[in-house]
Amino acid sequence: MYCPQCGQETPANSAFCAHCGAPLGQPQLAAQPPAPARSGLSGWVIAAIIVGAVVIIAFIVAIVVIAVLTLLGPRTREIFGTVYNSLL
Repeated sequence: MYCPQCGQETPANSAFCAHCGAPLGQPQLAAQPPAPARSGLSGWVIAAIIVGAVVIIAFIVAIVVIAVLTLLGPRTREIFGTVYNSLL
């Protein structure tokens, strides 16, 4: 790179000429690539995850209720017969 004022050769990364002190201008910076788009979960994916979790929890609760009613014996089945029979 040469100084535009005095014509002396200067290092490429110099901001000023070492011979005359003239400003050499800003070196050209490489263009930065644009920032990537934000990739988050969309609303329907989050809703599907929540619905799936609720269904799994409801299934586990139903299994626990059936197990408890089965283990507690016939008197419990008489008291909670409607619930017990509807789950089976």
